[in-house]
Amino acid sequence: MATTEFYKVRERVVDLWYGSRAAVLRGTGDSGDTDTLVDAAAALSGATADHFDYGYIKIRQTTDNLAPQGEVRAVDEGGFTVATGSFETVAFSATLTAADNYELHPEIHPDFIDTL
Repeated sequence: MATTEFYKVRERVVDLWYGSRAAVLRGTGDSGDTDTLVDAAAALSGATADHFDYGYIKIRQTTDNLAPQGEVRAVDEGGFTVATGSFETVAFSATLTAADNYELHPEIHPDFIDTL
């Protein structure tokens, strides 16, 4: 199965799994480094620095299909910067760059979902 097809099926499974509890945030990074992902589209008015505490960021696809593709890290406590849409985590194995696609799971580790 092609990667695109896999992720279409996976997105549907994830949406069904979470149901009405919480939405998975999907996006494309604008920039970052090994321990910061910035996505201006994720700047949520009314949110707080604790809004995404311990949510799981999975790097779904990188521009070069290399690391940190597939890696998962938890958002640090107080690790969300509302004004910029930036998430602080423990370091990924490589720098996050513009156009890297990610998912932010609020409750369930994405690797668990991948085993369903």
